[in-house]
Amino acid sequence: MSTLLTLALALSLPASANSSGKTGKSTTGCTTCHGTSADSNVTATLSASDTEVGLGEAVTITFEVTSADSSHTHAGLNVSASDGTLSAGTGTQVSSDEITHSSASAMSSSTATFSFTWTAPSTDGTYTLYGAGNAVDDNGAPTNDGWDLAEDLEITVVCQDLDEDGVTDCDGDCDDNDVNNFPGNDETCDGADNDCDGTADNNPVDATDWYEDADGDGYGNPLSSTVACTQPTNYVDNGEDCDDVRAGI
Repeated sequence: MSTLLTLALALSLPASANSSGKTGKSTTGCTTCHGTSADSNVTATLSASDTEVGLGEAVTITFEVTSADSSHTHAGLNVSASDGTLSAGTGTQVSSDEITHSSASAMSSSTATFSFTWTAPSTDGTYTLYGAGNAVDDNGAPTNDGWDLAEDLEITVVCQDLDEDGVTDCDGDCDDNDVNNFPGNDETCDGADNDCDGTADNNPVDATDWYEDADGDGYGNPLSSTVACTQPTNYVDNGEDCDDVRAGI
């Protein structure tokens, strides 16, 4: 067995240390193997690069485990979220949709620091991250180790109207960085999805009527036309040909 206890082993296993990461302890702590209460020498801290974000926005999360006990040389963590997506970063991995450490993490100046990413869901609201940290002496046994629960970290996900077009991303704005793109807007020939229906330049108001020029005389058939932003092959912008079979007419 490795020497780092990652918060707690599963109840079906005997008490021992594990450096490959464990989940399910972010709200309860490491009570199974390391005592029924938190260690006063150990402090676990959750913080975020921003606590108010937009839909689908990614946030850098930092988790620190600090110990005043000089015998604690390594640390581990377990973090979960009420919603959103957790992605691994420095010294971490994703397991069962939760974050744990990927290997024994040595402390520096009595502190071990982990980082990872949380991506906001597509619904506005307040979401919570929970975390537990464990500091260990790296002797391969669960004794003389200590854990602490971090204060819950709340992140608010808000509807945004960054381009100030009067439509938020919660209302279906597919491009909140461009005032010309929002649901219900007229589609124009600009290569963008102006009406947010998932397709660019479909039924644009400024499209051109093109007429088929089957005989290649530069005049199109008024009975065979299409509407498009760019000129199709064998089409012209006039429908003046009375006989599109013979080029001399």
